[in-house]
Amino acid sequence: MPEKFTNEGNKKVVMADGADHISALPDELLQYLLSFIPSREAVQTCVLSQRWRHQWKYVPALRINDVDSFYSVQQLNKFVHHLLLHRKRTPLYVCELDSFRNGEVAEWYQYAVSCEVEMLQVDTAHSADYCRLPEMAITSNHLTTLEFSAFVRLDDRCEDYCLHSYYGDCGDQVSCGKYCTRFYDVHDDDCVLLGGLSNVTNLELITSPKVFIVRKDLLMRPTFSKLKTLLLNVSDADAGFGPLVYILRSSPVLEKLTLQLYEEPKAKIETDGSCNLEEQLVASKKLKVVEIKYSKIVVLCRVLQILNTCGVPRKKINIERTELWSFGSHFSFEQT
Repeated sequence: MPEKFTNEGNKKVVMADGADHISALPDELLQYLLSFIPSREAVQTCVLSQRWRHQWKYVPALRINDVDSFYSVQQLNKFVHHLLLHRKRTPLYVCELDSFRNGEVAEWYQYAVSCEVEMLQVDTAHSADYCRLPEMAITSNHLTTLEFSAFVRLDDRCEDYCLHSYYGDCGDQVSCGKYCTRFYDVHDDDCVLLGGLSNVTNLELITSPKVFIVRKDLLMRPTFSKLKTLLLNVSDADAGFGPLVYILRSSPVLEKLTLQLYEEPKAKIETDGSCNLEEQLVASKKLKVVEIKYSKIVVLCRVLQILNTCGVPRKKINIERTELWSFGSHFSFEQT
């Protein structure tokens, strides 16, 4: 029977015959076994014996997915820096980069691609601050699977905001500065954000009324052919409820819809008045439940009217009244 190891001081628990059958395995098999545990634990096996001293350097997987075990961001970054510095450039079949908390994600991402990674999983959903991926395009002939689970802040700190115009084309250089005009000129015919999310399965989309990037993207008519769950905030400032109507029409397999309705007391944005309820609006036939959280009855009544027009029966709608909350902003998605 094989020898086992405890987590207490790396003490050995010797089985009946006293033999170390695990260490007797070929290097390739040892390295393969180590590929299923977090990289930090794989590195720690170097103290077991001389036989294990360098095995972690050849493991065909990087799993930086236990960041809560680090005391600080600096300790996390230091560990990964030394890991990448001393690891042999063995091709990677999988790389998991999880919850960086300001970790050097761009550097780690580039390293994984340089090691011919086949499956890359990036999760920044619990990052405490902004997490920036490499700005340059990175191509790979080996990457077969790319999975993202992340949030992108679309609050007032987002540069694509406009104080006056629904689509960010007011041209007001005084109050809006360069932001709305820059976006309008450069990306007039491109879908900046939503176009890359056509394959998302789970989506949380919460934006400030001042941030127009989502509304502008919807003009390019992206589709969400795999979207199954959606959380969307709806503001009374968005009088036309255009994003809600469009996403309902463009999500044929949507199963669960959660709406957070809130009031924007000082909204001055000129809306486009879209949302023609005379058009034929049909929600996904697979829609099982709609959850609505609201604080003001006026916004709720308007949304219920839209859902009714889209063919969503009242029995599928659960309504909960909440206290008026301040605007919270994040954007997250899961994509396979």
